Amino acid sequence: ALQPANEHLCRAEDLADAAGYKAAAALARASRGHLCGLAADELVQLAPKRGRSIGSTLHELLAEDEVEVIQSLCDDDLPEAGDVMDIIGRLSDLAVSETFAALNSLDPVVESDAATTLSLMASGAIQAAVGRLQTLPPPNLSSEECGRAQLDMLSQALQTLPGEGAGCPSLGGNTLLERQAEILAAQAHLAMTEVHLHLNGLPSGPRSGRQKPSKPSKPSKPSKPQWSLEKGRSALHRAAVKVEHDPVVKLLLVHAHLLGAQVQGQESGPKKLEHSLEELISASRISVDLNQSQGGSVALQAVQDCRNT
Repeated sequence: ALQPANEHLCRAEDLADAAGYKAAAALARASRGHLCGLAADELVQLAPKRGRSIGSTLHELLAEDEVEVIQSLCDDDLPEAGDVMDIIGRLSDLAVSETFAALNSLDPVVESDAATTLSLMASGAIQAAVGRLQTLPPPNLSSEECGRAQLDMLSQALQTLPGEGAGCPSLGGNTLLERQAEILAAQAHLAMTEVHLHLNGLPSGPRSGRQKPSKPSKPSKPSKPQWSLEKGRSALHRAAVKVEHDPVVKLLLVHAHLLGAQVQGQESGPKKLEHSLEELISASRISVDLNQSQGGSVALQAVQDCRNT
């Protein structure tokens, strides 16, 4: 389905550009970039399922017709014996670069709605790339280097959101766009919390949160995981105000509470166990509410995560 979708979007971009509809052409170009991201996601999922190692080539992983689809998405700019990891990186780069190119082709004042949408798409493309990096990290990077790269990318994703960075378009009071922006901001902050927790758990280095228990952090200065988690929670509460009873927001709140329990596990203090249990109880309550409102299917994984934690 990716190849015909790419062909239709190419055609739509050419027609819109010829007719002078810059916003439509930019949206079509960004959508083509996101097709590259979908292809990269598929490769990340297929590699372990088909028993291929990181050093496998694309021809070893996919059938010939599937290879042709990947090549068409990359405008046939792929090496014949390219490593799967390199191709995933190439597709991820295209997903981000094409979306930013589409965004930069518009005047955010003249085409404010399209520019806002493209800013959201750009932030989502970066966050998706972070997820791939976390799922299938390059073998030549250490855990700490990979974590730092993820933090840099997530910071860029936050700065790209409408109204956040210099030159970014405003949301203009659109409730649905505001809700989506808050959800993307929350996802980025929660992902940063996960990365900080991982870096704190490394066996050596100044980032380890367990190395100096005799010098607890000052109450007025929260740790990096705490700060990112609170920023994510704030964004989720703002999103909940935009749309009531939003299952996406509730699932992310479950995730936030589970991360809160992990953060408490790395902190020092006599009440950390009590606080961890409070976080788990809150996550369980939201999961039960989701289970009742969504018929059980949406909250099943959330409930399992609560049990595992």
